[in-house]
Amino acid sequence: MFDPYDEFPHTIRTGIIKKVGEYPIIKERFVSEKTIKGFMDTPTVSEQLKFHQMSEDCDRNLYIPYDLPISTNTLFEYEGRIYGMQGDVIDQGGQHEIKMIRLKKVPYGKG
Repeated sequence: MFDPYDEFPHTIRTGIIKKVGEYPIIKERFVSEKTIKGFMDTPTVSEQLKFHQMSEDCDRNLYIPYDLPISTNTLFEYEGRIYGMQGDVIDQGGQHEIKMIRLKKVPYGKG
């Protein structure tokens, strides 16, 4: 049920890419390490245009609690799609309460 007071309604899996299989068939697969709560948002049209003009892509904006540790090589899985970080983590509003992470879809599979 929808709760208008829930800041982080989406369940997102975090993980890394591991190589699986044996030579000559080795594939890279997303391996989940833990599950977090966040808010996965689509960038506005003006944000998409700005990134397009800079020859960069941003497919999603992820908002998470500020104290949640995230490294630069962390990948995120949401609704069957894998995303990687695009740029630096942003302190949303400058209050050390919520982080915003710009995400770009990556071509890795799920395992």
